[in-house]
Parts: sequence; C-alpha cells; structure tokens
Amino acid sequence: MLAFTVKKARFLLLVAFAAISVSSLSLSFISYIPRIAENQSNAGAYVIAAVFWLGLILFLAANYSLKKLLSDRLEALVLQKRLEKQLLPGAVKFSAGLTNIVVYIIIILGLGFIISDIICNYIPEKIMFPILTVTILSFAVHSVIDGKYYKVYKQIKESVNYEKKH
Repeated sequence: MLAFTVKKARFLLLVAFAAISVSSLSLSFISYIPRIAENQSNAGAYVIAAVFWLGLILFLAANYSLKKLLSDRLEALVLQKRLEKQLLPGAVKFSAGLTNIVVYIIIILGLGFIISDIICNYIPEKIMFPILTVTILSFAVHSVIDGKYYKVYKQIKESVNYEKKH
C-alpha cells in the first residue's frame, strides 16, 4: 500500500513540476509575439496564454491530488511521531540545503531584476521575460520542496525503503 502511495505521489510531483515548467516557460515566448494592433487577433498570443493557464491549472490539480493522497498519512504521522512543529504550514517557510539555498538566491535575484526593471525600465523584453520565467519557476519549486506534503512524501518513501531493506 505504501509503495503504491510513493509511486503515485512521485508521479503527481513530476506532473506538477512539468506543468509549472511548461507554464512558466511559455512566458519566455511573449517577447517574440508581434505587437497586437487594435482590433486584430494574434494566434500566437492566444496559444501562449492557453499554454500558461493550462499548465497552471494542471500544476494546481496535481498539487490538490497530492494533498488528497497524502492528507490521511500526514495526520497519522503527526499523531505517531509528534511532528506538528515540522509539518505545520506557514506563510513563509525556509529549509536549509544546497538546493533550497540555490532556489532562494534565484528568487531574490529575479525579484531584484523585476523590481529594478519596473522602476528604471532598462532591461530589454527578450531578457526580462526569461528572468520572469526563471523566477516564477523557482518560486513554484520552493513552494513544493518546502511544503508539508513533500516532507510527508519523503518520510513515506524512507519508510518504504527501510521496509524493503529489512
């Protein structure tokens, strides 16, 4: 049962990462769309918008499915191991680790570029949209890897691996 839960959770995490990657990557192509004149439609803009929103919706659906899959297990872990302090959701939660620190640096640099471009308007669009893409993707990765359900997934995976070894 737990091995199936781990496989399904891994699949949902991969779907979530792929969906948010495609969604944020679509923003990089906005600068390549010709400016839309009044009363003219641009098929490229509609395609980019559709890819962005479909990717975002799929990301949210995968996260919701992951929450439903692991919520019972989360409650059991909290009761068994008294992990309330580690698993409580927070407005901002930071974890130490090389991956997390790299993600935080990318988010901070991206936000710095975005804010400075809003104020000074000096970064060309062909550079600004990829910066926006990487910043959004980094924030989404931060949201997943610092989330309580990812921690529950890792704990279940460790217990399955422990059971296989013994």
